[in-house]
Amino acid sequence: MDLFAAAVINFIMLSEIPPFIQAEATDQYYKLIAKKKFKVFWKVHSRGRKPGFFSHNFKDLTQRMLANDPKDRLTMDQILNHPWMKGKIPTQEEIAKIFAERKKIMEAKSLAQKKHQQKAMGKDN
Repeated sequence: MDLFAAAVINFIMLSEIPPFIQAEATDQYYKLIAKKKFKVFWKVHSRGRKPGFFSHNFKDLTQRMLANDPKDRLTMDQILNHPWMKGKIPTQEEIAKIFAERKKIMEAKSLAQKKHQQKAMGKDN
């Protein structure tokens, strides 16, 4: 299993955005990971979020799964036994509430975008 890709997917599932665009030295965010500049990486990705959005355990797990050298990455067993994986699991009701909130935000953004496009095209209705 590609544990690097699993870390990227896990990051997206929590944050709704990818940690970087491409896993290449030219990508500004990937470069932070490759050079182990995690403090800056997390500061950038925490902008506009509540303090503590990314828990210490989430950061640790992600950093260790995204290690630049595959030999330094966690094994599947280590991942499954990591404190973040052993943490609280939300109930179905909590998940439904989170997704309903996200849907509301996305719908509001979509509506604002449509209004902006209509205004730009001179269709102010």
